[in-house]
Amino acid sequence: MNVKASRSDAYSILSEIKQTHRAVVSDRYVRHILKDNKVDLKMHLIDYLWNLGIRLGINRNNYKVPTGLYEFGTPSADSPVLVTCNYKLTFDYLRRYLKKDYWVLVIDTDGVNVWCAAGKGRFGTLEVVRMLLNTKLSVNHNEIILPQLAAPGVESHLVTKITKKKIIYGPVRIEDMDAFIEHGITEPMRHVTFNLKNRLLLAPIELISSLKYMGAAYLLGLLPFMPKETFWIFLAASAIGNVLHPVLLPVLPFKRFFLNGLLLSALLLPFVKADVTSIGVVMLGMLYTSFITLNFTGSTTFTSLTGVEREMSTAIPFMLKWGAVATLTVIVGILMEVL
Repeated sequence: MNVKASRSDAYSILSEIKQTHRAVVSDRYVRHILKDNKVDLKMHLIDYLWNLGIRLGINRNNYKVPTGLYEFGTPSADSPVLVTCNYKLTFDYLRRYLKKDYWVLVIDTDGVNVWCAAGKGRFGTLEVVRMLLNTKLSVNHNEIILPQLAAPGVESHLVTKITKKKIIYGPVRIEDMDAFIEHGITEPMRHVTFNLKNRLLLAPIELISSLKYMGAAYLLGLLPFMPKETFWIFLAASAIGNVLHPVLLPVLPFKRFFLNGLLLSALLLPFVKADVTSIGVVMLGMLYTSFITLNFTGSTTFTSLTGVEREMSTAIPFMLKWGAVATLTVIVGILMEVL
């Protein structure tokens, strides 16, 4: 390691911390479970209702916990110190699965989960250092446990250099944390799984998000010379992209997600009638399915950040051309009807 470069990085981080100002987050979502930062681990009905709302896309961008040090159980000076994001849904996972006594340090990730925040750099070296320097930890050890999925965003050697804290990466799943503390890391704890349940978790919020497009498709179908099936074409395109694609993801043939979407969108071909306009609308529906599956690249364990960037560089030009051809086909079909 280049010592000079390491020192320079450390100084730049400290300098940036001084210039960083984080917005104060309301305690609205946690005030009912807090008493002097001691957390009530029992999940309440209001927690389940808020979490359901988030799953349906309600208030998703503001579901945040104030940063700071929280007591889970009855931690002592010898208890482990965990670091997590300030996304309330993640905070509730800790409440559900942590049965031992912990200090939990919540850092500001702008209400984004650990994995996504690490990929965006928000759960990164700067924020971890900032919170460790600004938080008084009255413990008899210098070990800090970070989520394993935060590793891409954190330069642990710099965190140690600046804060004098030893960084340990815990298991992938929070439900394994108690066993990790008791027995140490095991191979299964390192593995990231992406089973059918995981793949379908985002389906409800994505389907809800697509409703605005369904409304537009419905109105489009009311226009003269447009196929009456326009709404059903886009509804089917949404279901294929948001539900069928995650289900079949492990067996689909292409590494490029948008191509798999295009392949699955062939299921829309039965909507094609003996007129040019319907061909164009079905092509737009196929494009919509492909766009949905392209977006799914950032929600899977199948791709890396560079992999997503490579696909985007290929997919966007292709989809723009496909969209232009589809739109032109619809226009030509309408003109043929009018003339």
